[in-house]
Amino acid sequence: MNRIQVYEAFDQQAGHLIYMARFLGPHAVEMRAGFNTDTLPTAFFPPMQPEEVVKQLQALNPGVEVFYGSTSQFHV
Repeated sequence: MNRIQVYEAFDQQAGHLIYMARFLGPHAVEMRAGFNTDTLPTAFFPPMQPEEVVKQLQALNPGVEVFYGSTSQFHV
């Protein structure tokens, strides 16, 4: 099953927090092949709430489970 983990990270170049998307499951292989990583920055950042980020990403990725969780909560 394809999943996307959303979490907050500090973008040093921009100087503020940003929401990141980590791709898990079979589509992670495609992401690594195309971008050399399974984690990409999103266009969203606080003060947008995590629930809204998940909702927006879910709409863009039907059939994929999108969830919010810190990197310390989830390990592959």
